Amino acid sequence: MKFSFSRSRSPAIGLHLGPRYVTLVQVAGTSERAGLTALALGLLPVRGEETDEQYDEQVAATLKLIVSDHGFRGRRVVSCVPADDLHLQSVRLPQLPPEELEKVVRWEAEERLPFPAQNAELRYLLSGQIRQDATVKQEVVLMACQQATLQRHLRVLETAGLLPVAIDVEPCAVLRAFRHGGNDSERIAYLHLGDNLTTVLIADGDSILFLKYLGCGGREMDQAVAKHLELDLSEATRVRASVTHSAALDSQSDVHRSVIEAIRPQLESLASELELCFRYFMVTFRGQQAAKLIVTGCEASPWLAEYLGHSLSCPVEVGNPFLALDQVPDAPGVSEHPGRWAAALGLSLRALEA
Repeated sequence: MKFSFSRSRSPAIGLHLGPRYVTLVQVAGTSERAGLTALALGLLPVRGEETDEQYDEQVAATLKLIVSDHGFRGRRVVSCVPADDLHLQSVRLPQLPPEELEKVVRWEAEERLPFPAQNAELRYLLSGQIRQDATVKQEVVLMACQQATLQRHLRVLETAGLLPVAIDVEPCAVLRAFRHGGNDSERIAYLHLGDNLTTVLIADGDSILFLKYLGCGGREMDQAVAKHLELDLSEATRVRASVTHSAALDSQSDVHRSVIEAIRPQLESLASELELCFRYFMVTFRGQQAAKLIVTGCEASPWLAEYLGHSLSCPVEVGNPFLALDQVPDAPGVSEHPGRWAAALGLSLRALEA
């Protein structure tokens, strides 16, 4: 799903704007060989009682400062529709020629979207053929964003002095980051853990076969810690982050034990939902399971990958999207938690592959 405004091939900044943080990555080179030129992580303003316009001005000012302070070249950006603003819907359709398929997808959107289809920007992915009774049907993932939301996102970027050259979607950006430079078509599952939502994605090489959002994210776990330990939300966020970003859990630490106890329902729900996704995929497509699961995003951690590995029938590992670049960054905060940069890296790489 790409909304293109320019064909410029100059190095672009990949900008991933989340609910709480913004990550920016800039790479230069070619689609076969890319190198990192700049990256940054910034905390966004806390939303208060401001109007949308006032808050957007604060966000734009934050972006402008981050870009100017971290050595980014130029002001061209590739951004994405955040997961919170992208509606996903899987539908099964008859085998149709492309010109008819597009019409049918729009008809489906009119019936299924929670907002008027005429006010939406629509795209779709052909995720694979499935056999239903005696017929073969096409599984299609419908992706939709309200046009007003998209225009607001663009205004924030432009107010920050940036030039949007394309708008992508987060799942495609994440897949691109890990598939850049890859030549094989190995079937891999990805779990991208975000602030509000978690994305489950299964792909054969560059082709997405399965895509679904799960409701659990970092904010829900922060709220669980706050309630369990009777802390205010900001302190609960800090405490949980110290555990999430640990390489391993410390069974002797009261903090680690308390946090895990607080978020145990969320962890168990995540593992259960993920197992159901894998089961649905195997039954629907009647194919081989994923060779491995890559855990990424701002909530990725080695101990979480180990925990998920106990309930799944495939290897689980924490992904490092920078491995495909000429040089892997070793700065503290980047090498320790590379998954939080996956979407921004994939967005910047899009400009090289256009």
